[in-house]
This record gives sequence, C-alpha cells and structure tokens, in this order.
Amino acid sequence: LATSPYILVVSSAVPATMVEEFTAWARARPGEVNYGSSGVGTTPHLTGALFNALAKLQMVHVPYRGTGQVYTELRRGDVHALFDTPSTAAPHLASGAVRALGVGGPVTSLAPGLPPISRTVPGFGSEVWFGLFGPARLPPALTAKLQAVAIGAARDPAIREKLAGLGAEPHGEDGDTLQRVATEERERWVRLVHELGLKASD
Repeated sequence: LATSPYILVVSSAVPATMVEEFTAWARARPGEVNYGSSGVGTTPHLTGALFNALAKLQMVHVPYRGTGQVYTELRRGDVHALFDTPSTAAPHLASGAVRALGVGGPVTSLAPGLPPISRTVPGFGSEVWFGLFGPARLPPALTAKLQAVAIGAARDPAIREKLAGLGAEPHGEDGDTLQRVATEERERWVRLVHELGLKASD
C-alpha cells in the first residue's frame, strides 16, 4: 500500500553534514561511535547493523525502549546516530538539535534535499512498508475484492495526499507483489542476523 524510507539522523554534536563525512568520522573512531534504536531486533536496529556492515564501521548499538528516548540522548550528544522515518524525525530536525544526512531509498519528496545513502554506501537500503494481509484460506473472490478496494484507495488522490502527510509514499500494488516483497524482506533480514551473528543481547 505504501512505504516510508529510513533516514540517517545524527546529533548536532557530530561534525558531519554529509553521509561520506559521517562514515569517515566514524571509521576513524572504531568502537567509540554509537547508534541508537527503539530496541533489539527492531528494523532501526537492523538498519543500523546493515549500514555498519556495508560501510565497514564499528559503531556500537545502544537499544532503548522507544525512539523518544533515543532523541533525548541524541540532543545531548550521548548518542551519535539513529535511523528513523521522515515523519517521526521531522519535529526533531526542525528544532536544529539533530540533522539528517541521507535517505535509505531513492530521492523522495518525503525527505526533500536528502541524497540516497547508497551513493556513499553501495547496496544500502531500508524502508518501512505497509500492506494488507488476510488469512491463508481467504476465498479467492473475497481476496480479489479486497485487493481491488485497497489498490483503488491507494490510488485515490485524497488518500494519497493523506498518506503523504503521514510520511508515507502510496504504491497500490497487488497481492503477488506484496507476497514477493514480504518474502524477500524476511529473507534479507534473517540473512543479515545470521551473517553478523546478532543475538537478543545485541
């Protein structure tokens, strides 16, 4: 139905205004730079771990019980970085206490002016996606009807405008596409967890 990309947010205490400056700064400080998340195993945690691996950094993960706590520490400069969605980050960015460096997807109106992180860190990408699911044995006729309604809603100008205001980019694709995306995403993150040996204590 819709997606929202993650953006890289850093504390104003971090001497970087571009992704390449941040990676160079962090690379020169192995084990000293950290990134916060809303908890172990959350997508912001795994997004940071992916960035860490692809950029060849040694940032330390600091889990919190919610994004609000991370921003408190970001403003203090005790946490250096966070991956968050544009809508959640917007009020904090407006305060000037934190700054956004790049977006985890292609250039988007949801994060105007931010370059794709993949330009600096090839292969990087991460976004939140929203889909409509139902029971496995849902009758085909009902499945088709629900798909048609959902796709129609995602293509309705008023709903598209509403979604954009909530920080989401409408798509309106069919169930087969959603199934493929869901499967690929699961496989991708499971593979990352195994490759990095991430555990519940990380």
